[in-house]
Amino acid sequence: MTEENIGEAREFRHALIQKEFRSILTSNKEIAFSLRTDGIVVLSGPNVVRENGEINVASPENILRIGLGVELVRQITARKSEKDIDKLTERDILNYAPPLVLNGEAEQLPVMKEIAERFGLPGTKIQLVDAGKRGQANTKTQLEAIAISPQFKNAQHLTFVTSDYHIPRVVRTATATLNPDIDFEIISAPYLRKNPDDVFRLVRGEVRRIETYSKKGDITTTYKNRNTK
Repeated sequence: MTEENIGEAREFRHALIQKEFRSILTSNKEIAFSLRTDGIVVLSGPNVVRENGEINVASPENILRIGLGVELVRQITARKSEKDIDKLTERDILNYAPPLVLNGEAEQLPVMKEIAERFGLPGTKIQLVDAGKRGQANTKTQLEAIAISPQFKNAQHLTFVTSDYHIPRVVRTATATLNPDIDFEIISAPYLRKNPDDVFRLVRGEVRRIETYSKKGDITTTYKNRNTK
């Protein structure tokens, strides 16, 4: 690698950390959302691997993301039905709510659906999008699965829910993968705010992935999201 390329890489990393991650992790804005969205898409989080090698899909991060997704569904329903959120009925959700779309590994989806139902969402408002088997699924396959899914053929707007540290990579992947006619916004579950000891490790890992995937052409190099919350 030439000195010029090394300098460009350093500048890119610096911009990522200073302009994107810092902004996302320090923002105090209230969550805003679009009432016109065609789906609240929860991207699955990492599983927890226990000492005995057992996989726990119901990880704190997955639960945090799904809980926020269900809350967004309820808030949109309240606005559309012109009711207080604590007075919503199941019929209100069936009539007014956008679907909650759970997008993850094939092995994750049944547990994710169970978690969403425990949060009080009717199963008929939950859709599942299979991003591949464990070890094959990743952010790129998650967005590709959305892009080719017949259920979103006529979608005009999608709302993605993921962890705060994951947003810069999701923005770039969605921009590179989704039909350009689909508007999208990404709303962050505050994982690092709840787990500040993980900030350095996770942000460093995300910066490396963004660099690697952008060089391969799998994601865009620029931050083009139209409406990140």
